[in-house]
Amino acid sequence: MLLVLISAVWGCEEDNDPDPQLSKVFIETIEIPNIPFLNENGNDWDTPFDPKPDVYFVVSPDPAVNAPDSLNWIDKYGANYSEVTQGDLPLTWPLVNPFEVTDWYQPFYVKVYDKDQIGESDLMGIAGPFIIDEITEEQPAFTAKVSGELKVKIHWIYEE
Repeated sequence: MLLVLISAVWGCEEDNDPDPQLSKVFIETIEIPNIPFLNENGNDWDTPFDPKPDVYFVVSPDPAVNAPDSLNWIDKYGANYSEVTQGDLPLTWPLVNPFEVTDWYQPFYVKVYDKDQIGESDLMGIAGPFIIDEITEEQPAFTAKVSGELKVKIHWIYEE
């Protein structure tokens, strides 16, 4: 009887001992709570007849503004917010298919743009770097980065 009791207690301790290991991290949502409403020259992003920005973002491991599209992990050019005002913030893009970040040591960036109908889009700012290895221990619900007036939050999904 004593042997059965010791085995039962010993078995319970072993079941509670191992900690599950994190195996995957996904980007679930990109949230932009703040943007600069004026460009670096102090002017509106668009023409005086259309002064409000049309905001989209790109996630890339390359912080260069003119990085090739093939390097982009996520590109929301076609899913922009139009005519953004302060009252529209925060802007959020929940990803229908969360993006798995497979290299936990690779820094990556969120580049935020004002979409222009004619010519190239205007860079509003770059937030980052985001590095998965820096968040795996605490596993926060989101990580925020600020660059000037731009603030970007990435919301995460963790899998064991």
